[in-house]
Amino acid sequence: MLKKFIATTLFLSASTAFAGGLDLSEFSTASSVGSAGVANQTHDRDASTSALNLAAMTNLEGDHITGGLSLMDAGFEFKDDGNSVPGGSDTSNAGGQFGVPFMGYVHSLNEDVKFGLTLNSHFGLGLDYPTGWAGRYQIQEISLQSINLTPSLAFKINDKWSVGFGIVFDYATVDIEMKVNTLGPGDGTLEVEDEDLAVGSIVSLMYEPDDKTRFGLTYRSKIEHDFDDTIKASNFVPSFSPQVDVEINTPQQVLFGVRHQLNEDLAILGSANWQEWSDFGEMPTDINGNRLGVDKELDDTWGAGIAFEYNLNSDWLLMCGYHYDSAMMDTSNRTADLPTGNIHRYGIGTEYKYSEKMTIGFAFEHVDLGSPNISQTNGINSGNTLSGDYDNYINFYTVSVNYKL
Repeated sequence: MLKKFIATTLFLSASTAFAGGLDLSEFSTASSVGSAGVANQTHDRDASTSALNLAAMTNLEGDHITGGLSLMDAGFEFKDDGNSVPGGSDTSNAGGQFGVPFMGYVHSLNEDVKFGLTLNSHFGLGLDYPTGWAGRYQIQEISLQSINLTPSLAFKINDKWSVGFGIVFDYATVDIEMKVNTLGPGDGTLEVEDEDLAVGSIVSLMYEPDDKTRFGLTYRSKIEHDFDDTIKASNFVPSFSPQVDVEINTPQQVLFGVRHQLNEDLAILGSANWQEWSDFGEMPTDINGNRLGVDKELDDTWGAGIAFEYNLNSDWLLMCGYHYDSAMMDTSNRTADLPTGNIHRYGIGTEYKYSEKMTIGFAFEHVDLGSPNISQTNGINSGNTLSGDYDNYINFYTVSVNYKL
């Protein structure tokens, strides 16, 4: 029974880390980061459309290639309120810096049919708490990374309607470590590492009733990952190594956007989104071949945002945006592997037309993950409680280049 509980707890930490802020609405281009993701569904200026709204590729002339890189600076600062398990540090920061790449390519098969190919990271996280921190019995370290390869096609149906289809090949890796209070000298350590390749799909629509207004809509299917590994356990008597198999699915989502040109220089943009995290929270888990019912009791999330684009002159485009996402869990369900609440995103950026063929973009975004409180008890021992408050954020520093071939 102890083995099953430990293994299940370990993978529940992994499952939560796929959630919330991990599903990055920021793609590493100036238009995406600078608008806080609001422009994603209506952007049509470069090859990043091959990852955003596929149907918008039909507005590109010729062939385009877009590359971008974001430095993601994350801070997850915990302050113990004095009620956590004794022996741990009362303040901890699990943040760090991570690179988030993007590469997109669009090829014009003809005037109405476009082929797209995207290589990007759709989600990712790295939390590394200090040794001996107060919540080490909940989570010590976790790393989740994903790389997507997405080939796609877009078709212009008529002057108003376009449609796009894509297949997502999603390669994901997971590395999780947690400590266990063995009631003996020193903590026990559990670690799992695995990788998986899964397939999903994307369908996009674009509607342009006139030359000033554009609507975009995208559906992303869930992607089913199956992680399977033998847990590496150290400092346990007797020793053990249970086999764990868990299905972790990124949720299906619907993304909507609208763009309206107010005048020759100024445009206003809006967005809305929904993600089915409640379905994601139900994860079939096998421990040594025994099926367990696991439900993280997550809530579906929704979001909305507003952004502006302003042509300063023929060479410089300025942009800014704000986006809100609801929390997927309340205090009673919050865990130390992703201690977030409601999410507020603030972006600012610019694009510079270097030449007729090349545009360079720069952007910054601050993501306020809130100051949520937490009271999480590890069931291995009722005294292993983490109690306190977080102050969490992510900053994105982005540079991107689009080149028309």
